[in-house]
Amino acid sequence: MKFICTLVSSVLLTFVACLSWADDASSGSVAAALIAQLQPISALKGEFHQVQTDARGEELSHSRGHFVMQRPGLLRWETTAPFPQLLMTDGQQVWLYDPDLEQVTISPVSDQINQTPAVIFSGDLQQIDNQFAVSRIATPDNDSTTYSLRPRQKDAVYQQLEVRFENNVLASMRILDGFGQTTQFTLSHVVVTPEMSVNSFRFVPPPGTDVLRNE
Repeated sequence: MKFICTLVSSVLLTFVACLSWADDASSGSVAAALIAQLQPISALKGEFHQVQTDARGEELSHSRGHFVMQRPGLLRWETTAPFPQLLMTDGQQVWLYDPDLEQVTISPVSDQINQTPAVIFSGDLQQIDNQFAVSRIATPDNDSTTYSLRPRQKDAVYQQLEVRFENNVLASMRILDGFGQTTQFTLSHVVVTPEMSVNSFRFVPPPGTDVLRNE
């Protein structure tokens, strides 16, 4: 499910505060602490700035927009610049809508989500420890905490996922893929929100929209 990897080129769900622990903590205890801190929060919204660079650090693409996410597995990720695009999922189906093309692609959500960074924002947080070796990256200040997650699966399409919190609020996410390309997500105006109906995460195509289905 490549789009979920690049959605995390566009995505986040369920998280907030982060706990401090000894720097020599084992991978298992770090994963347990991360899971414990993600679980209390069920819904978030905010804005994102996404930048993709190649192995030499040269920019390949960038985008901006806003998001709403809610556990388990609900997401609205709307890109506003440089081109409009909307990605939504209700945990069962994923809609990718391109208003310029007047086209929406509908795909099922499958178990493959557990092989991608999107597992962090699914509903099954215990899968984090199953799918990733988790460690903490040292930071120069006490207000910032960064986690490194490396896939346990040898044929994963990415090498590392970094998640950074500032003042107990999710601030950024960085993905290093198997080609040496890096996708950086910087988040802003992140706030906890009341839970919404699942219908808020289901896309209704405008009249005249071409509908494509990936089964």
